[in-house]
Amino acid sequence: TEEFPFYYVNLSFTSDEDNKYAEDYRGKEGKKIWECVVETKVETKDEAAEVVELSWDISEVPGQYYLYLKDRVTDRTTDMRKTPVYLYHGAQRQFSLIVAESPLPEVKGLISSINDAFCYPNPGKGGGGEVSFKVPANTLIKLKIFNLTGELIYEKEENSGAGGILKWGSINSSGKKVASGIYIYTLSDGKGIKKGKLGIIR
Repeated sequence: TEEFPFYYVNLSFTSDEDNKYAEDYRGKEGKKIWECVVETKVETKDEAAEVVELSWDISEVPGQYYLYLKDRVTDRTTDMRKTPVYLYHGAQRQFSLIVAESPLPEVKGLISSINDAFCYPNPGKGGGGEVSFKVPANTLIKLKIFNLTGELIYEKEENSGAGGILKWGSINSSGKKVASGIYIYTLSDGKGIKKGKLGIIR
């Protein structure tokens, strides 16, 4: 609403029950922290292996506010304006949602280890099917994409830049779009290798 930047911060939590919302209003001065628990219906017996993807749209939040999501299990803080998704494992996770008028000093919006690298969106959807990889910033990263038979279909090596991002346009080494399916990726920074799976949906 027009009052949001001037009078209060309003946070709404959606519910599966009759599309209801749980709302909370707070004054705009200072840092605001909401503690919340995300529960999902994990259908596999191995909850630790189940990947849960949180995504958000903060396009209507006034630009003078900084938003962060803090995972209370890993103690990792994500800058929600720089990263549109957060991945974790398991059926339940506790988070802190932080709204502040200035950047948090401990948050750089970056990851420091290749072991924490991840890709989003996963699966990549639509005709473009572009997938981004969040990796350590200002680092030379080698990306390799394999199909499920183990065939190397794409690779590149480039500096991740200040934002710590690499992009793959879901193409093979010939520049042609790959088919829908599951692919294996590896990310290497010379110190370690991160391996994972990603999907492409056309």
